[in-house]
Amino acid sequence: MHGASSLDIGNSSNYADFFVPLNRIQEGTNQPTHTYKTELSLNWSPSATTSISPLISYTYQDNDDTPWESQKFNLGVNAWWAPTNKLNFVLAYNFYHEKTTTDYWFTYFNG
Repeated sequence: MHGASSLDIGNSSNYADFFVPLNRIQEGTNQPTHTYKTELSLNWSPSATTSISPLISYTYQDNDDTPWESQKFNLGVNAWWAPTNKLNFVLAYNFYHEKTTTDYWFTYFNG
């Protein structure tokens, strides 16, 4: 008998059978079980010496074994300029946001 379905400790075979719920002994993982990613990037070159490259990406991850999910958002732009054949300038900006949610469970023992 697993779990605390009976309050008669004498019927349990050991301490773990009485106090450990079933979901604590099942197999599982703390890694994402699903990952969905969408990404878009463009490259625009108005001349032979300049280019602008914006990018955007979104990633969603979840786990079937635990109440965990993660959302990641990335937004950026790169600008390139080459005034001469031997000199290049690159200016870049990236914004990254990540949100992770999970339930926090802790063991409570009173006795």
